[in-house]
Amino acid sequence: MIVGTAPVIPTTEDRVRALVRELKPVRPIPPLRVGVAAATAIWLGLLGVLALSGMLETRPWRHADWSDPAFHFVLVGLALLAFGSTIAALASVVPGRDHATRIGLGVGALGILIALASERSWISLGDLAMSREELAACVECLSHATGLGVLSALTTCVFVGYGFLRRPNASAAFALVGSVAFGAIVVHTSCLATSPVHLLVSHVLAPTIAAGIFTLPTGWA
Repeated sequence: MIVGTAPVIPTTEDRVRALVRELKPVRPIPPLRVGVAAATAIWLGLLGVLALSGMLETRPWRHADWSDPAFHFVLVGLALLAFGSTIAALASVVPGRDHATRIGLGVGALGILIALASERSWISLGDLAMSREELAACVECLSHATGLGVLSALTTCVFVGYGFLRRPNASAAFALVGSVAFGAIVVHTSCLATSPVHLLVSHVLAPTIAAGIFTLPTGWA
């Protein structure tokens, strides 16, 4: 007569231990303030290097633009756009940070509205006719703003990679807008162009144009 062995029924504790053993190690998600501070520090560090090397040229402090409210409207708007979009990029990949994402988007939207409210951004149909030299100047400022924002964008994207990429293209777009806005601040303080269409396209809208060009490859990466 063969006596069978009674099956061993795993306990709840056994199931939990087995589940824990199968879990892959995860990287802790850094606090939101750490990501924003890191992106800003990289940008400030780059400015410091350029200033020490003599490659950073800004208006002299006695220049009339520093007392022009319209000039400051653009600067304040770009700064708000930079911080708001960077916050949205970092918060959008962390579950439970939807409120922070909305705040970041709200701050960024406020920033672009303030920049557009500057009388320097007002254009007429006659302003749309640009010469080859003016078009080349627009491309140069766009490239400059994008180049100054590259390291900050990469830093933001590294922090984004720690989270859960539910919408990678949206997160990439937010990161690019925020980082290029940092670069556009420098461009606006150094470029002496007075054409409204140049200021609108190459300074105020530079972050959104750069995001439109580089979002897909950045999101894929």
